[in-house]
Amino acid sequence: MPDCATPARLAARAWVVGLTGGIAAGKSTVARMLAECGARVVDADQAARALVRPGEPALAEILRQFGDQVLLEGGELDRARLADLVFGNETERQALNAITHWRIARRLREEIAAAEDATPEPLVIVVEAAVLREAGWDGLVDEIVIVSAKQFQRVARLMQRYGLDHARALERVQAQKSSAGRRDPRERYIDASVSLERTAAQVKALWPALIEAARRKFEGSLQSC
Repeated sequence: MPDCATPARLAARAWVVGLTGGIAAGKSTVARMLAECGARVVDADQAARALVRPGEPALAEILRQFGDQVLLEGGELDRARLADLVFGNETERQALNAITHWRIARRLREEIAAAEDATPEPLVIVVEAAVLREAGWDGLVDEIVIVSAKQFQRVARLMQRYGLDHARALERVQAQKSSAGRRDPRERYIDASVSLERTAAQVKALWPALIEAARRKFEGSLQSC
């Protein structure tokens, strides 16, 4: 695996927030709210999609590992089919992670650096990633915000989003590794089991602390020059 598999550094000037939580917990909703406050959002899932486009080395490796069964007629990766193959199969899941995780980490670093360089003022960058800690990407961030929702809500969201039946949706929710007992002093929490208005209120209450942290880090970087 290349040396860039492990995140090498935090951003020098921007305050980087890792936004994570269980599947269908509401991370994208919270990310959108933070963007409305002024944060720059870097989406790990979007980075992963870019890395498996036709012609990309990662797609070629995936095809060697899983075969043409995960390829759509137009040459695009069949993400749903691939998800079915690796879901519940730890060996296949680890094989896929070995192909993609270090590449995603590299792309995230590049996007964080680009956002930081483009803004000559205090900036909050949000890295939205479901597997932030499992993939080791928490080394990229200054603090972590965990979004949570009740299990039945997450199941319902998966059923609506992907057309899954209740049993399959529940299985996916329950299969995700729990972060219980792994408390990190950098963690904050957003409860997305409540209404959108109450979720937004939590985000707005959190924002001043994030932008203040960004300001302190930015000013500290100027003093160290």
